[in-house]
Amino acid sequence: MTRGRLSVAFSGLRRAAFGLTAAMALMGGTASAQQAVPDTLSETYAAWTVQCRLNEEKQRQCAMTQMLSRDGSGERLLLVELTIGADKQPSMTLLTPFGLQVARGATLRTDEDEPRSLEFFTCVPTGCVLRQDLGEADLAALRRGAMLTASFIIARGGEPFALQVSLEGFSAAYRRLVELAA
Repeated sequence: MTRGRLSVAFSGLRRAAFGLTAAMALMGGTASAQQAVPDTLSETYAAWTVQCRLNEEKQRQCAMTQMLSRDGSGERLLLVELTIGADKQPSMTLLTPFGLQVARGATLRTDEDEPRSLEFFTCVPTGCVLRQDLGEADLAALRRGAMLTASFIIARGGEPFALQVSLEGFSAAYRRLVELAA
């Protein structure tokens, strides 16, 4: 085959290959046209972070969190986590430090709303856990609020101990959590 015929032949092959690649891309047949789910995801919405990871079964698990820590030492004082279960029920979990009167539970209050009582669920090596399923009224209060106050009683001495959780960015973070849980 002469050089001119060879060039024409390769030119035809390139056009055919490009046409095949374009057709496969339109049909979603190439790896680059498929959307991959990231192994991890982290997005920040003011005071809240939405994080997702793939579990061992390659299913996405997401949560929105806010951590309060002691100035200077960085010691965790409170971790607030919202998740949406497989039943689409939102729930809030708080991980507190040790040294609280667990028998007395805690109270949560959004701005000037009525406080609601929570019981401690369990204690784990990193702190003690409170958990609450959230209804529409709870979510509405968190969306419109500016501050969530978590109040506890210190075990030694019985002094009250309150932590302020900012609700800035809560609505946007929760919308994103719902999208990712769908």
